[in-house]
Amino acid sequence: MAAVTAGAEETEQALKAAGAPDTVVVANRNSPRQTVVSGPTDAVAEAVRLLRGAGLDARRIPVACAFHSPLVAGAGDRFAEVLAAHPVHAPEFPVWSNRTAAPYAAGADAVRAELAAQIGAPVSFAEQIESMYEAGARVFVEAGPGSVLTGLVGQILGERPHTAVACEPRPGGGLRGWLDALARLAVAGLPVRTGRLLRGRDAVDALRAPRPESPAGRWTGSSSAPPPAPSSPVPSHRPDASRTPRPPWRRL
Repeated sequence: MAAVTAGAEETEQALKAAGAPDTVVVANRNSPRQTVVSGPTDAVAEAVRLLRGAGLDARRIPVACAFHSPLVAGAGDRFAEVLAAHPVHAPEFPVWSNRTAAPYAAGADAVRAELAAQIGAPVSFAEQIESMYEAGARVFVEAGPGSVLTGLVGQILGERPHTAVACEPRPGGGLRGWLDALARLAVAGLPVRTGRLLRGRDAVDALRAPRPESPAGRWTGSSSAPPPAPSSPVPSHRPDASRTPRPPWRRL
């Protein structure tokens, strides 16, 4: 597989004009500025050379096989057999397919068929995001390490109003990255519920816990009475101004 810095149509035209092997196909329509091609190793290497010669930036991707191409389409049949032996329920909310750029059908058999079909079919990610946006989606969360998809969403939607958040944009982000993502979603106006983060821990919900009392006479900030005076004066560490010599410029 190889990534090309161009849209799918431009990439297909460049492959055809350069006489690239027919076994190299568009596998991922990621954004207006990125397309991934797939095929046999030698054929992809030749396609990369031809695309670079045509003025496009193309780079090999280290992957295990030619995903989303006819070379792996046979795996879809085997996957369908495995899915047939497992219960599949209808989605509880709309789930978009990256093959059709449309929501999955409600029936279990239709869900199985779509999952099996996507293995050897191209990914229409750009079209999927456009379809979701047209349906009203404005917040996109990348669940997993990295921020590649978050960046692609930005390339697809451009200046149109939207929020794209990555849960772990940097390696090793871990809990800090996850909490930062939750904070960004909360600021964006989403109803983020943090109760589960505190469950089973020695933590207190500041909005629900009673106001702690001060050890000094149980005086709290809500009372109008001042706190009791200390039993002995607190020594001051500030220098005596009368004994501190003035700098020369003060005498002018």
